[in-house]
Amino acid sequence: MGGRRHADGEGDHVRPLHFVLPFTAPDPQLVDPGLGIRRFTRMGHHHSYTIEVTILDTPDHRLVRAGIMLAHRVSRGLGDWYLAASAWTPPLPGEVTVPIDAGGDLPDELAELVRVFRRLAPLGPVATLSRERVVHLIRGDATESDAGEASGAGAVLGSVRDDRVTVRRGGVVISRSREVTVEPEPALTAVQREHLVTVLQATGASRVTGFPALAQRLGAPATRPTDIPAPRPRREARTLGEFVSRLLARHLRRIVDADLRLRTGTVDTPRTLIKRLRLLDRDLTGIARLLDPGWHDAVQAHLAVVLAGHLDAATLWRHEDHYLAALDALVEAVQAPPVGERVDEPAARELKRLRRLHADEVAARCDELSVDIDDAAWQAASRAVATFARAAAVAAVVGGGRAKDISRRARRLESRLERAAEATELPSPAAVGAMSPVEAFAAGRDVQRRVDEVGRNRAGFVADWPARRAGLGGAAGRG
Repeated sequence: MGGRRHADGEGDHVRPLHFVLPFTAPDPQLVDPGLGIRRFTRMGHHHSYTIEVTILDTPDHRLVRAGIMLAHRVSRGLGDWYLAASAWTPPLPGEVTVPIDAGGDLPDELAELVRVFRRLAPLGPVATLSRERVVHLIRGDATESDAGEASGAGAVLGSVRDDRVTVRRGGVVISRSREVTVEPEPALTAVQREHLVTVLQATGASRVTGFPALAQRLGAPATRPTDIPAPRPRREARTLGEFVSRLLARHLRRIVDADLRLRTGTVDTPRTLIKRLRLLDRDLTGIARLLDPGWHDAVQAHLAVVLAGHLDAATLWRHEDHYLAALDALVEAVQAPPVGERVDEPAARELKRLRRLHADEVAARCDELSVDIDDAAWQAASRAVATFARAAAVAAVVGGGRAKDISRRARRLESRLERAAEATELPSPAAVGAMSPVEAFAAGRDVQRRVDEVGRNRAGFVADWPARRAGLGGAAGRG
């Protein structure tokens, strides 16, 4: 990365210049009175300082890989906790600084903000970064408003920031670098700018476009891809493995976004988070036959615990371990789709095959229905249609117009069968015994009304079924 990368374009005279020097290189002598660069004035402790930063993360660096820095910082004897999360703003704040209290423990508010990124992994110190920074103003010839040479005044031509950065892991130095940034002011001429570049390069500096990100400074495993990637474009999800990875990555991102909005107080109820978990559960049911059974069953078991009963934020967080375990499984599946040997098969073909399997099962169950058959048969058919509708909805993502039409038909069939499959529960003998004659008569009328309504729905479904059957796109040999 030595030398100049490109010819300077319009506006480059005020753009920062970045250089990497040998760590022990002597300070370059940049003063040249003949060019109007008179002196360098060291700036005060707000600009020139030494800081030690202890990076907190999981053993596999989940936070850094997600673009988040959580750290304990000490400078001039004062310490604070620091969170930088510009990659996730909003809903996370770009930066948060919290003074260290008497206990010295990581504040709960910061631990909560990164919970969804670390999930069930432990959090602790993974590295220490020390930065010694010295900043000088570049001063030129004195102006009429300056008090004179003795005052140290002169036109400000820019600044030079000189950083010596040391990274340690387990107390062992893993990298050292010296990084110099020249920030020109408009008053710096092209000749003066070229002088600074020439002198720096003569001391062994290499011109670079920027300095390493935190992940690059730490090295593996921080340089691995993030656990929560943006979903790949739909056009790139051609194989079954790519499609499943994209589908689950989309669910994961949407769930994490809703989680962060709840944890930061952007929203005050978990309604959106619960909705997105239910949508995940729905799609997993729809493609269950394509997935590794062990992986699928484990995830849906966790989701069943999380989604059981009436949910508010307190109830949700009581089951947080199950929730985070489901997210861990999603992360794993995005990276390595759990579809077995069919991972490289065309997604459209595999999803069409899946839809037809479910359509055949729906046809077989609905063919057996009659007005007089028991509730269990109707409810089994309703469950089969619900699963078919979910599979058809997923297949429609990569299918054409025919696949979308079958998905719409499946949703209408699901709604129709739900009404026909309703079971009519009779009041218990104890409940009837506690009623007055008037109440018992009214309850009996309500039950009869529901029985009659379900009977009409079932008769209508049976009458319409032959026509609906032909539009399933599976059993009828179409689609």
